[in-house]
Amino acid sequence: MIKMIHAYIFDQDGTLYPNKGTLTDALRERTKQWISERLHINRKDVEELYARLSEQFPHPYHGFLSLGLSPEEYHKEVFDKVDPDFYLDEDEVYAHR
Repeated sequence: MIKMIHAYIFDQDGTLYPNKGTLTDALRERTKQWISERLHINRKDVEELYARLSEQFPHPYHGFLSLGLSPEEYHKEVFDKVDPDFYLDEDEVYAHR
């Protein structure tokens, strides 16, 4: 019997899925929630911090590291908890090729 392996690849610069969309929004919201939980800061403060990190660090991992947060934990607490099935639809342009 062949075991099926399912994988999701997330590319955050817009080449695999748009920078604006429900999946991106869900990932950003979960990221902010994760930061808020880990640093024990309120929603207003996390919004300001999130905006500053985006300006100061070209790669999100560097921003997380500057806060004492690990990229590994980021993947576990954000990507592992957001189910893309709820946010992605079949691409009609490529589905029937």
